[in-house]
Amino acid sequence: LSLASGVPAPKIVFVKDKEGKPEVAGPPEACGLVFSVTNTDGLAMTAVGRASILGLDAEPKGRRVEMRAVSRYFHPEEKLALAGLSDAAAMQNLLALWTLKEAFAKALGKGLSLSLAKTLFSVDPDGRVAVSFAPDLGQDPGAWTFTLFQPTPDHLAALAVRSPAKPAVRLLDLSGQPDLVEP
Repeated sequence: LSLASGVPAPKIVFVKDKEGKPEVAGPPEACGLVFSVTNTDGLAMTAVGRASILGLDAEPKGRRVEMRAVSRYFHPEEKLALAGLSDAAAMQNLLALWTLKEAFAKALGKGLSLSLAKTLFSVDPDGRVAVSFAPDLGQDPGAWTFTLFQPTPDHLAALAVRSPAKPAVRLLDLSGQPDLVEP
């Protein structure tokens, strides 16, 4: 947030929105920035932008999604598509779908309280993501951009962005940067 706004990190003020998700409240140079944070085994990431909302999730590529999660959080069409795949392909697609669903839930600030079975994701062989939502979710699929990517050879990540324009996504590796917090 400091890099994106030019404001020293200790001066950025946060509040919680109505869902409890942290958001930037000041100073004015930092207002309008939205962010999402994720961490998993061996990886921590932050997405920052000026979209209306965004969510980020990452998972280790070897993570196995439990079948009870599939029965609870996956759309019937997603379950059908997964059933037609080999075990290896099903696990790969399952992880991609799960990561997309988590990024969407984080964007809305709802976490797993959101009825994720009302989201229908598909990923084509080129990695393009398609989505539809049940009408009662109140979301327009055309307003969302979903991106799947590998931030490391061992991780899969998904970025969900609701914005009037297709967002430009760029990855920055800040692991070698000096501490950005001023004493």
